[in-house]
Amino acid sequence: MGQASLAVLSQGYGVPSTSDPQSFRVKALDEQGDWSPWRAVTRVMRLTQETGGSPSVRYTGTWNVGARGEYSGGGIRHASSVGRKASLRVTDATDLAWVTTRGPDRGKAEVWVDGVRKKIIDLYAPSLAYRQVVHATSFASAGTHRIEVRVLGTRNPSSDGTRVDIDAFESISLP
Repeated sequence: MGQASLAVLSQGYGVPSTSDPQSFRVKALDEQGDWSPWRAVTRVMRLTQETGGSPSVRYTGTWNVGARGEYSGGGIRHASSVGRKASLRVTDATDLAWVTTRGPDRGKAEVWVDGVRKKIIDLYAPSLAYRQVVHATSFASAGTHRIEVRVLGTRNPSSDGTRVDIDAFESISLP
């Protein structure tokens, strides 16, 4: 299961957070724009919201708490100061994604996976868009993996802020 399928499940249908295996039909989109054939898969889906869960998200520095019905679980944490970090360690994960809000007052963040910087994400959007998968990664093998989001605070020239939200992290594991 690749990045495209994780994003489609997250944005289109919501991820059931359960220890029971779930069956899905998926297809993936590669970097050349080619789609794979449909494939049946069975996975365990987990949604770790900012408000806790097992395992919980760890934060460095001060992160503010926000509540709205549009957020996963009704709440988020957010920070605008450079260097703030949020990290999650998962076991037996095959896929892992960061879910957040994009909007006019959002800034930039770095995504690190297993200690390697993967991408800088610009969270600016002309209007608010909730529950967006902004980074998803698939692992070559299931095991213990870590995702970390670091606030850069640098803003897009169109943005009027530097805010970075942590809504949820989603992980997929083999049953």
